[in-house]
Amino acid sequence: MNGKAVPYQEKYSYTPVSVPVNTLHRKKHGIEMVADLGTFSPLRTSLIVDGIWLYVREKNTALNGIWPIQYTDKTEYPYVGFYDKQGGPGNESRSEIISTNFRFITRIPQIGLVTTLTWQMIWLYKYRTLYNGSTGENVWPLYWCGTDGIIHPFTETQKEDPAFAPLLSTTAPERFLPNSYKPYGMLNIRVNKAFGEHITLAFFANNLADLRPTRYSASTRSYLQQNTQPFFGLELQIKL
Repeated sequence: MNGKAVPYQEKYSYTPVSVPVNTLHRKKHGIEMVADLGTFSPLRTSLIVDGIWLYVREKNTALNGIWPIQYTDKTEYPYVGFYDKQGGPGNESRSEIISTNFRFITRIPQIGLVTTLTWQMIWLYKYRTLYNGSTGENVWPLYWCGTDGIIHPFTETQKEDPAFAPLLSTTAPERFLPNSYKPYGMLNIRVNKAFGEHITLAFFANNLADLRPTRYSASTRSYLQQNTQPFFGLELQIKL
């Protein structure tokens, strides 16, 4: 202005960018079973029971950059930490489930009608979040960078420096508690009506009895409602 330089001040900020990565590792093992208990002649109803026991371990090894929203003397915090967790309390989970389905299938061939009544039971459900196989109430980043964009390993030197204290990620201890739910079930029905050889009309209703029990989650200190809300519909199949 008027041949003189205008005073200015440089400020730096960070803009998060999400990049798709394939870093989710999942290991499963379990047992499945199916038992056909035959047909009860007077009712023309057959009973099929299937069940599963499944244990799943998951771990996400992606790095996640977190920028603490903190201001010092009206200046944005200058450092970003890179953690081996995705913003939640941990970076791995373990779950176990035992469930069965009891399917009562009634056939009336004279009128082309098939009715399936299914009772779904969850006998056991356990879930737990962990951080690298243990709890992670206080987690430092693996790397850090400043406004120059250069990434550095996070060392003991940074841990002892008060300027990096905002990068310490803290999580309440109860977030790592195991969750275990008592058994609960749901009733579904499906009715198929055949019209000739080419057309089938099906009516279905899920959670017919509106069973939505609540179970206590120790890790969130809250009650969670199980099962979906009742819903129903129609399906039309046409074979050409």
